[in-house]
Amino acid sequence: MTSTDHGLADALASRVAAAAVPAQSRVNIAIHRGLLAAEPAWRALEREAIFTPYQRFDWIREIARSQRLADEDFIVLHVEFDGRPAALLPLHLNRRAGVTFAAVPGSSFGNSDWMPVRRAAAACLTRPVLQQAFAQLRQQAGVDVLSFEHLPPRWRGIDNPLLNFAHQPSPDHFYYADIASNMLETLPKKRRVDILRGRRRLEETLGPVTLRRATTIEAIDQVHAAFLEHRSVRFRQMGVPNVFAEPHFRALFRQGAIAGLGQSKPSVALHALYVGDEIAATAVGTYSPCHYSQYINSNTDGPASKYSLVGLLMFLLVEDLIASGISSIDMGVGDFAYKTSWTQKTPIFDAAIPLSPKGIAGAALLNAKRSLKRHIKQNAKLWGMAKQLRQWRQTQPD
Repeated sequence: MTSTDHGLADALASRVAAAAVPAQSRVNIAIHRGLLAAEPAWRALEREAIFTPYQRFDWIREIARSQRLADEDFIVLHVEFDGRPAALLPLHLNRRAGVTFAAVPGSSFGNSDWMPVRRAAAACLTRPVLQQAFAQLRQQAGVDVLSFEHLPPRWRGIDNPLLNFAHQPSPDHFYYADIASNMLETLPKKRRVDILRGRRRLEETLGPVTLRRATTIEAIDQVHAAFLEHRSVRFRQMGVPNVFAEPHFRALFRQGAIAGLGQSKPSVALHALYVGDEIAATAVGTYSPCHYSQYINSNTDGPASKYSLVGLLMFLLVEDLIASGISSIDMGVGDFAYKTSWTQKTPIFDAAIPLSPKGIAGAALLNAKRSLKRHIKQNAKLWGMAKQLRQWRQTQPD
């Protein structure tokens, strides 16, 4: 099925869904305390819900493990219509200055916040229904502020229900594309020729070029080590610390990949571009049933680096995704020119929603902080100054 076919199918399904749940459906709202308590209902809904990889139970479980977050600080809002599961919203509680904030776990470093929803129920997940649900979050869990980042306007033909509330543009854009069976053939001719020429020259000089996903613990450790080395060199050149060397990211990528061994679409996947026996580039990504999200990539600074390694990595990865039936891809948030060869720049949004009187100031501060961050990042001069300041601070002694 082509991306156009998928779009038509999603649009048709959305029209059918609008009539699938009566407007006056009986709403039942429950709050599960802890990931373990929510797991059965969560996994059951995953089998038929629309969601991004960043609301997948397995992904959020790995975030909880890697950051050693207490299970009692998680709550999951569960919505039913006429006794049938309709949607859920996983949240992590964080208390600061007497204010309780709730956010999708991993939201601050994830790529897309969303509320997993059954397609047939999406039209009934209105602002009044969500207001009723959020009121229960306040009453039963003491939530003062709901915080969302990187909200896509639509996902697989469904409008984002969380954008029924006041929101503002995110500091960065999101890079997304539908995957058509002829996606590689429709690349700009010069880009395609350059990638394939680079592959031939690599094979002639350094050895066979292959893309492999790490499917053993030994391979996971090998690819992860190469990724960390590539990223350390890159960040050192930028004058910033390697965030991915921090313990929680190390644990998220390694343990997440190990937990997904044997799965065709794991919550953490490590791919490596091999040139001969050397790992020349890597990709860390995550899957939902029909979607692949590339979280981060890396490439060597060795002899192979004079060729377009990330371009070749992406070419072979998209080839693999097409073969496995994946219908869309994203390359996350952050404005980098290379992403536009494969995906389209998409506006996304942030929202801080106050649920109590004392949450009003907390939400206002969050919105102001994110607005300032956007102003800086979307202004080339200010962003250049900010990067220079960041590099200078890294050179100063503790």
